[in-house]
Amino acid sequence: MEIKTFSFRAPGVTIFGRGTSKDTGPRAKQLGARKVSIITDKNIVNVGIAEKIVQSIRSANLEVNLFDEIEGEPDIDMIENCVRAVREESPEVIVGLGGGSCMDAAKVVAILLKYGGKVCDYIGTEKVPGKGLPVILLPTTAGTGAEATPNAIVTNKSIKLKQAVVSTYLLPDVAIVDPSFTDTLPPKVTAFTGLDAFTHAFECYICKKASPLTDIIALEAIGLIAQNLREVIKNPDNKQARDKLALGSLLGGIAITNSGTGGVHALAYPLGGTFGIPHGLANAIMLPWVSEFNMPACIHKFAQVAEKMGENTKNLSPEEAAIKAVSAIKKLVEDMPIPSRLRDVGIEKEDIPRLTDLASEVKRLLDNNPRELGVSEIRKIYEKAF
Repeated sequence: MEIKTFSFRAPGVTIFGRGTSKDTGPRAKQLGARKVSIITDKNIVNVGIAEKIVQSIRSANLEVNLFDEIEGEPDIDMIENCVRAVREESPEVIVGLGGGSCMDAAKVVAILLKYGGKVCDYIGTEKVPGKGLPVILLPTTAGTGAEATPNAIVTNKSIKLKQAVVSTYLLPDVAIVDPSFTDTLPPKVTAFTGLDAFTHAFECYICKKASPLTDIIALEAIGLIAQNLREVIKNPDNKQARDKLALGSLLGGIAITNSGTGGVHALAYPLGGTFGIPHGLANAIMLPWVSEFNMPACIHKFAQVAEKMGENTKNLSPEEAAIKAVSAIKKLVEDMPIPSRLRDVGIEKEDIPRLTDLASEVKRLLDNNPRELGVSEIRKIYEKAF
């Protein structure tokens, strides 16, 4: 088989390991900072993680200020309020500390501080004119992989839909993954974010833009997450398993950067934008049903997924192994301490036509799905997930 042409992108520098967050200050100094602004949320402040980063920055003899007003999944107004507050501090480097919401907000703030305008000016693909202020990203969950992606997801309340700023210029200068930050995550958050990371890796592996390089990265992420997520839920103090989840999340983010996601995310976006369902949970609910739909389009890849998830595929045909992958995905979701059906999160059957219309507009992701998803197919998947 001919190897197709592909390119590969990643953060400027990626640092992984327990305790590596202490490198934040020295890295900010290398990026030319005299003053640093940290963008985070109040929970990260309350559990003491933000103070560790503040101290690292101060130890490098740099000034630091903190914006902790990111709440939930950020909407456009929230990010623009952040820009106004941070601009008064005149930082040279932006640090995004938290889950995907804080890191995505930091990416957009860095662009708006340099180029001005409104968030809506940059929604879409490659609408950012150039590199913004230098950015360091530190995740506190093992889920979004946002520390390694060129995407920033924002909620547009005016149309009740999540939208994306997508640009190579959003890739951070430095990504620091310190798995110790995930040690105190409660089981539900671990489940949401872990399944989010699994969805990233899985969709990247089967999508149209997948390449030989992203296949290697995504498949490794699938195995790391599938083989450690249940263990972390059962034994939260298992640091080795948490480290492997954090690595799986990072690899999933790198895969997204280079191959993108597909139908699961397209159908999950309206659940978040319209009904306020957390992104990871929305992905978890839709993952089994979109996977079941996609399976006939990539039998051999699904068979590889089954094996990587620990299923016994010996003496099975590719089709039989692929079916095992779908069953394993369904079981992984069912084993998590979270709702697994649309009806369990407040969605009514009467909402399905509206969800279908909204999802059918997410062309960027639908076009990358391995099997064509039209309006009727989207509706049927929502009905199965109900």
